[in-house]
Amino acid sequence: MGNWGLGDWDDVRVFLAVVRHGSFTKAGEALAMRQSTVGRRVQGMEERLGAKLFDRYAGGMRPTPVARGVVRKAELMEDQALSLERQLIGTDIELRGEVRITGTEGIISYWLLPRFHPLLTRLPNVHLNLLVTPQILDLAAREADIALRFGEPSDPRLLIRKLGIVRFGFYASREYAKLYGLPKTLAEVADHCLLDNAGYHAADRTGIWKRFIQNHQHVPIRTSCTNPYIEAMRAALGIGVLPKFFHEALPDLIPLGIQSDFTMDLYLVTHEETRQSARIRAILDEIVTLAEADRRTLFS
Repeated sequence: MGNWGLGDWDDVRVFLAVVRHGSFTKAGEALAMRQSTVGRRVQGMEERLGAKLFDRYAGGMRPTPVARGVVRKAELMEDQALSLERQLIGTDIELRGEVRITGTEGIISYWLLPRFHPLLTRLPNVHLNLLVTPQILDLAAREADIALRFGEPSDPRLLIRKLGIVRFGFYASREYAKLYGLPKTLAEVADHCLLDNAGYHAADRTGIWKRFIQNHQHVPIRTSCTNPYIEAMRAALGIGVLPKFFHEALPDLIPLGIQSDFTMDLYLVTHEETRQSARIRAILDEIVTLAEADRRTLFS
């Protein structure tokens, strides 16, 4: 392997990181590696290949035609290395180590975390790394072990289970109620300020929320994540919609009892190989149990 132009797996990893991130600095950050080390690795590959791999320009590093020509082979090597890593992890039979869970801010902070204390008490040697992001992380590339996603994934290598349908309701702060009163019907919501959450648009596959917010005349605030959205409600800037499971974590907000047609399908996702790990299976089983317990009250 060392005589091959791209070198060993570590060199391939560096090469692909520079291709994907567009600079030595960003590639180094992604790999937890110094910029100078990235540069030396790339220089070594160029010497073995006898060709230049990257051209420097104002925005960073651009792959040369030679580099673009070997990207696919490098990605195939990456797939094999990651597959081997997942297989080795799959032999793990001890309830010990890290489990990385990814999901949105709302589902992690307001549904999962409040329910996880009993599990972590039973499994003191299992540690959670919560990757809170609206982005879809690549489970095949080991960016996470478990994902909680709104919307069904299409990758056939992923194992999915539908946890339920998350239903949304209208909420307002007590201060808002004092200042403006509260609507009693969906039609009366049109007379109130309504807060928008950009994350809802990304997950709204039926278009219900998009149409509702576009037709509303009073939308003073749009946020890009959950906590500012909640704080805007608390500041009496408008009425918002939240999943039902938020209510127990946010007792200061008033549920209006107005039926909303806005829903999202929640899925539990893992990779077919990494799920063989005992600690990952334990966390998966616990999440399924939690969803089943909450099905009548919070999901449907």
